[in-house]
Amino acid sequence: MRQLTAIMFTDIVGFTSLMQEDEARAKAVVLRHRESVTRSVEAHQGELLQFYGDGTLSGFKSAVQAVECAIALKGRSEDVRDIGRQLEVDTVMEVDPLSLVNLIQLARSYSLANRFDDGLSATEKALEFSPSFCPAIEISGHVLVGMGRLDEAIEMFESLPRLGHDRFEGAGGRGYAYALAGRTDEARAMGALLEQKMREQPDMALHYDLAMVHVGLRNDDDAVACLENAVESRTGPVLWIPVEPHWRPLRPHPGFQQILQAVGR
Repeated sequence: MRQLTAIMFTDIVGFTSLMQEDEARAKAVVLRHRESVTRSVEAHQGELLQFYGDGTLSGFKSAVQAVECAIALKGRSEDVRDIGRQLEVDTVMEVDPLSLVNLIQLARSYSLANRFDDGLSATEKALEFSPSFCPAIEISGHVLVGMGRLDEAIEMFESLPRLGHDRFEGAGGRGYAYALAGRTDEARAMGALLEQKMREQPDMALHYDLAMVHVGLRNDDDAVACLENAVESRTGPVLWIPVEPHWRPLRPHPGFQQILQAVGR
């Protein structure tokens, strides 16, 4: 017997910018957000399914429960307000597969399974709803890289700084795609940009992004060193390291094997 489940996704609008400005404050906001979501989901007889970054995924037996939970959560936006800064919780409920966040997660899952056509279809649907939705554009770039369509991927990545109003937006993906396309000078420039950001803001950990540039350039030792730093500082999607396609060239590296053990794979 099938049971209809209403799914609620939440994330924090403006979180990427906050991370770049003040990482410690951003992490505190995420913890408060998670606590607030956990309380609200439990109060409305839902099930908290997953935390991912600044986002959450919850399920409910009825759409009414999901909507009531979301309304209550919106009312608790004080829980994720920071000093001098209003961070709005963007909540998406769905009883169909057309949520932007759901489509992005679906595209990522397809990409990890090498189902790139399906992944691209999911990002295209998301971009139909919101053509300037940066997460969809970034995931689309990675999917296109997996398909070997590097020029199109680069075009996607290059649009991110303009749309996100931040020249560091998508720098890791841009550098990776440049390197695979043989545009090594531009790839190195992205690496230098990331290193500059970390020098200017020591609390800004971009090791994961920098590792992408290095692995594209086949600087394997540097890539592994950056991933080690990412794991140590717990920055970036380190739990995805064992399954992300762009780390496959590093598998023979002894240091990478140690990283896999460190993240529990």
